[in-house]
Amino acid sequence: MAMRAAVAAASVAFLAVAGCASRTAVVSRSSGVSPIASAATSQLCVDPHPATPTPVAPAVPHVGADGAITSTWSLDGGQATVAPPGRAQPRVDRQQALCTLLAADEINGLPVVQDGTGFSLVLGKVTIADGLLATPESGAIEAGAQSPPPLKTFHSRLAWIGVVDSPMRSSCGPDGFASSTPGPTLIPYQLLILDADTAADGLVYAARSYSPCTGSLAGGPEVAALMAIVSVPWRLISRDPGGLFATISLSVTTCDSYGSGANSSRSNVGLVEFDVVRPIDSCGTSKESDQTLRGPTVADRLPTTLTHAALGYDDTLPDSAPDPSVSQAALLCEQAAGVAGVVAATFATTVGDLRSLHAGPPPGIYPFAKAVVSADASAPAAWCEIKTASGYSIDAVGPDGTRLSNNMFTFTTFTDLSNGPPALP
Repeated sequence: MAMRAAVAAASVAFLAVAGCASRTAVVSRSSGVSPIASAATSQLCVDPHPATPTPVAPAVPHVGADGAITSTWSLDGGQATVAPPGRAQPRVDRQQALCTLLAADEINGLPVVQDGTGFSLVLGKVTIADGLLATPESGAIEAGAQSPPPLKTFHSRLAWIGVVDSPMRSSCGPDGFASSTPGPTLIPYQLLILDADTAADGLVYAARSYSPCTGSLAGGPEVAALMAIVSVPWRLISRDPGGLFATISLSVTTCDSYGSGANSSRSNVGLVEFDVVRPIDSCGTSKESDQTLRGPTVADRLPTTLTHAALGYDDTLPDSAPDPSVSQAALLCEQAAGVAGVVAATFATTVGDLRSLHAGPPPGIYPFAKAVVSADASAPAAWCEIKTASGYSIDAVGPDGTRLSNNMFTFTTFTDLSNGPPALP
């Protein structure tokens, strides 16, 4: 909060130098999906007509009614300069630029649409110092994803510019947040720059700014590849007999970054959307990626009818409907599955019930019953059926999510646990 107050106070100084040639100043979101064959035709943006966001503060200086810059201004001693477009006309219209940049990631990987601190869209001719382009920030690229191509130069190039606040750090460690911002005053804008003729390349420029942490010096400026969140196509490969999950195949590229697995929407039953983070620049080759699709929570059955979400740049907020409480058995089984497989069925029980199953074939006590002999009899436990590469394993799981029997039963086909625990030998 202290940093934002200092930024607002600095706006007067910034406006005073606007017009000068130079000056020194200071992102698997995965949700629900349906088969590609039945998907709607892809569109540029999930919402092609998003609402106009609240403008950034301090206000961008010298902007005409049409959003075009009317007087040159610069950041960081001329490292970034935005000049009036003159008679140049963009081939990319304002609405297309708005929805594209609202789907972008800031330089720290935070989605613009989720930031909520202000966004202003302006048109101008952008020049970025070539020296900054040699060592860009890595952005949101994940391990295993192909890096974006080298940044293209911007020399008085017509561009749409989304102006947002600087990236904020969530923690300052033991030093805590500073009570005031050091001088001189800096304007910590981020410029999300999109080529106005093609919308096919761009970059993010983060102006020099102070960290909100005590004793931190100013840092920057920095540049990074412009990355956007994209809702991609998928197709249904198979459903598991237990009804808790399915396997889908995504149409992605080698430059895409994305998480593992997806959940169908809770607020729109059966709607499935899978988002990736992708460079605006053309990058990589097409490929397929198999993913596990589940219901809104680990305890929900996957809806019978699946509907494909809209495709394109995802300029909308993610499905944020509150989830109901999840059964203890489902949570225990999820913990037990780990990375070894996916939960196919659960059956809730207690430690006392597991201990009661001590009698049986030699040696007379089941190993899982021995493992919980000293635990509270009323503590929750579960039977968990987990799908693995070789079939289905069913194990007793203790109150801490530990698998007690280490694959007590292994089957090639699914075993229904909806009416009770598995039959013991």
